[in-house]
Amino acid sequence: MAGIRDAIAADLGPAPSRVTRTPKGFESDTEFLNDMRTKYEFGYSFNEHNIKAGKDDAKFTVGLQWDPVVKTRRESANKPVLTFNRLIAFVAQIVGNRLMNETEIRVAPDKAGTREIAEIREGLIRSIFKNSQSDFARDEAHKYQVIGGQGAYSLSIDYTSDDVFEQQINLQACSDPYSAIFDPLGVEPSGADCQWGFIGDDIPQQEFKHRWPWAAETSFMGSEKWNHNSFWLQEDTVRVVSYWRMVTEGSRTLALYLDGTVQDVSKLEEYEYLNLCETRSDGSPYTRDVPKRFARLYVCSGGAILEGPYDYPVSSLPMYRVAGWEVNDGERVHRWGLIRFLKDPQRLHNYWRHLSIDTVLPTPTGWTTMRDVEVGDQLLDEQGRPCNVIGTSPVYLSKKCYRITFDDGSNIVASDEHTWKVETRGKRNSPKPGSNWFDEELTTDKLVPGKHFIWMTKPLDLPEIELPIHPYVLGMWLGNGRSDGSAISHHQDDAAEVRNLIEGYGYTVSDIRPEKNTKGVRFTVYDLVTRLRENGLLHNKHIPSVYLRASRQQREQLLQGLMDSDGSINTHVQTCEFTTVLPTLADGFAELVSSLGIKPVKCVRKGRVRMWADGTETLHRDAHQFVFTAASDDNVFALKRKRTLQQRPRNEHPRRNKRFRIVSVDEVASVPTKCVGIDAPSRLFLAGPSMVPTHNSTVAEQLVAAPRNKWLTTTEAVRGHEVKWRKAATSDDPFLYFNDGEQAPIHIPPPGIDAALINEAGLATQDLKDISNIHEAALGMPSNEVSKVAIQQRQMVSDVGTFIYTDRLKIADTRCAKNIDELIPYIYDTKRVITVIGRDDKAVLKTINDGTPNSDITAGKYAITVNVGPASETKRSLAAEQMMSFVNAAPQTAALVMDLVAEAQDWPKATEFARRFRTQLPPGLIPDDELTPEMRQMQQQQQQQQQMEAQVAAANAQADIALKQAKASDAMSRGRLALAQAYKAVADAQSRRADVEGKNEDKDFHHVLKTLDQHNSMMQEDRQHDLAVEDQEHQHEMDISGQSHDQEMGVTNLFKELANTDRDFALRQQAQNAAKDNPMPGTTEKTK
Repeated sequence: MAGIRDAIAADLGPAPSRVTRTPKGFESDTEFLNDMRTKYEFGYSFNEHNIKAGKDDAKFTVGLQWDPVVKTRRESANKPVLTFNRLIAFVAQIVGNRLMNETEIRVAPDKAGTREIAEIREGLIRSIFKNSQSDFARDEAHKYQVIGGQGAYSLSIDYTSDDVFEQQINLQACSDPYSAIFDPLGVEPSGADCQWGFIGDDIPQQEFKHRWPWAAETSFMGSEKWNHNSFWLQEDTVRVVSYWRMVTEGSRTLALYLDGTVQDVSKLEEYEYLNLCETRSDGSPYTRDVPKRFARLYVCSGGAILEGPYDYPVSSLPMYRVAGWEVNDGERVHRWGLIRFLKDPQRLHNYWRHLSIDTVLPTPTGWTTMRDVEVGDQLLDEQGRPCNVIGTSPVYLSKKCYRITFDDGSNIVASDEHTWKVETRGKRNSPKPGSNWFDEELTTDKLVPGKHFIWMTKPLDLPEIELPIHPYVLGMWLGNGRSDGSAISHHQDDAAEVRNLIEGYGYTVSDIRPEKNTKGVRFTVYDLVTRLRENGLLHNKHIPSVYLRASRQQREQLLQGLMDSDGSINTHVQTCEFTTVLPTLADGFAELVSSLGIKPVKCVRKGRVRMWADGTETLHRDAHQFVFTAASDDNVFALKRKRTLQQRPRNEHPRRNKRFRIVSVDEVASVPTKCVGIDAPSRLFLAGPSMVPTHNSTVAEQLVAAPRNKWLTTTEAVRGHEVKWRKAATSDDPFLYFNDGEQAPIHIPPPGIDAALINEAGLATQDLKDISNIHEAALGMPSNEVSKVAIQQRQMVSDVGTFIYTDRLKIADTRCAKNIDELIPYIYDTKRVITVIGRDDKAVLKTINDGTPNSDITAGKYAITVNVGPASETKRSLAAEQMMSFVNAAPQTAALVMDLVAEAQDWPKATEFARRFRTQLPPGLIPDDELTPEMRQMQQQQQQQQQMEAQVAAANAQADIALKQAKASDAMSRGRLALAQAYKAVADAQSRRADVEGKNEDKDFHHVLKTLDQHNSMMQEDRQHDLAVEDQEHQHEMDISGQSHDQEMGVTNLFKELANTDRDFALRQQAQNAAKDNPMPGTTEKTK
């Protein structure tokens, strides 16, 4: 087998000279190349229908969606050819969903493998998968799989750098996935059972000459089709392919060892392994011969072998097909992705989309668009009251259109004939106050920036509705509440008032607690967290749409809660300000203020980077700031301090604050336009995100009538009046004349509008969702589902419908991981330091093959499994949320786990939080390898304190022992003295009995013996008491110190000596008594 260390499989780098040799099994290079071209032709022909369809899918995805013939015909007829590409959102949903998840690789020991080596291999494979080049290769394969039904990537071996011999394994992206040709006889989705395959690349001819100067660019002998259709050789490029083949050369002998492992004994003599093998009944060893299979790579052009062979000891081709849907109809295999069957709905959407426009219109229940408005729908007039749609016009395509931009930054696109009711600035030097302003109705093309103004709508007049959370409480929580709970923080000066307001709305509130190191305080609103969770607000601060169409009072209370928390008032210019870093909350705030007849001006302040003293950086998020001027009767604040400043007497300028100033009128490309008629007396309705009153009903009447106002008459009847009759549909003249004596013209009613045609665009949009099985909830759009559970279930339907793409990528990744595991013993076979990534996504350096235990990663066999799950960031976020729920449920455990909770957070300084929490943990809960110098120092201080306490306890114990020893010594001294006195008394008594006989001396002798008996009894009681004390103190003394052991032994020996003395005395007494009662013969009375 050719040396792997000489292979750089995927690098088509420069070759100074030809080093290839004729492949085995072929007599010449020409025969090999003919066989290669035949296989390529077979593989391409078999999959040609999928290749062409996939390329067409890719073109359609990037926006080439009109048929060329239809496009030419419409352009020649001056009809718009619009493309509203909705497919990108569907593709991005599936691709983005996979990017948010990650491939989890597991390696388990199989045969002669160890758990430690399995962990190193697993970390190495994970590191290979996660490097930027490999990650890009798999991302590209998945993208083309979703778009066209087939993606591909391959495996390569490269040197780690130009000046070393160490190699590494990488994954290579396939720039053109449709150039990857797999053996048609293989049926496995990833190509695991394919015997050959190609990955092509078009090299510029100049680069081709530089890399392989000896190779000819000319055509070659073989199939006419593949020689002359510019497939291999084009005008500026040369097709170069990586040609993979599974090769069988020779065989190897496998033996079943006594320990159950299977070993390759091809290079051993039989006597070397005979005693190590299992044997059959006839005594022969359990062995068998198997063929050597491996993958071989050649780099070829159409007429030359450019590089190779490169041999890879793997069990399957190291090129991987990432297929989408696959269906075999009995004749051929069809592969497709998401786009294939979305083309027709998208084409219909493009065709019918020009019958509608995108202007958003506020309604009493939310929003709609001009395209979707139908007769009977409700809109809102300039007084904020609901009004009914009584008519709609056809959609017009060729109108001249303008974009009108207002001073709040919003804009509306309208046709040149669209009518606006404006207030016009007159002469500034008019003598009459207010006479320099007057109202008029103008078409769009007559509007002049800076001269014409449009009055804002009045606050929307809508009925009160039942809301799940009181508007003020919700507004206060959105501004100052914790996103994961019901705690609300506030400045200490206003906290009590805010707490009383919330209590006044029927909520139970905890006591006010100070915040650390700030002037802020906080309190908890009980039972609020459940309502927040039910409405999908936890970790997702936004204003629910139902609040934006509540009554005026309810919306004012919501505004007060927001302004009391994150709002302020500039007393110098008397403007109100609101700031938030949440884009979703900013969008809701803009709509809320507009619905109350207030004109906000929004600006976005870019987040800045803050440098800290320790050198770390914190990137602040962009701030969305709103500035508006509220009238003194606008209920913007509830806090007394802020409300007093906002409602203080001042000169007010309603024309400055309650009107939209037109800042520009710019002509734009024509877009579809449509008009509606409403039953409002003013014939004004609101349009655009800022709810600008617009006057569309008159134009609607004109547009409905203009193309269809037809009259049945004679030439004589209208002679001389033809112009008026032709313009009757658009003229304001109430009179029409016909010649006297002639019959009056008869009006022909226009035909009704085909509602099916108007709704076709909406149906096409729905078809896109139904066919792709990706619905509003999965796309992040509002839908009928309201609760969090319902939204999750709807999203799950979309995920299940597109799971096949993730599953097929997993199949390819599993085979790739197995091939990498097979290559590891050959590529990582020397001592070196490698990077491994653990399951927690942390990279560490490991030294392998250095002779230490569990460092040889070339030995053993291992099993590979691959799963797809949430990315580490997602897991960390979910873990953090669940940890907080656990801590809230069991607060007594907070001190023991807060370091883990902080470490799971995904915000700046989370690691520092965790480190500081960890320093407060009790000893024993922190592993030694995680101890920081500060923690080690604290532990040492704690140990020193414990040692000092132990020394004090030992000293006290020693003092007690010394005291007891002194008492025992005193008792023994008294006992010895008494014993000596007793012996002396006995001796005196014996002496007296020898010299004096008589009754008195016997009495004295008995008295002495009685005294001695009493002394012995007293000494026995003292000894038993001291022994009991010794037993009680012995264990404590042994634990505290061993220094008192010798002293204790001395005391014990002393007691033993005393006991022996007592025993000797008792024996002597018995002997004397016996001598007294039984005198020896011959003794005299004196002797007795």
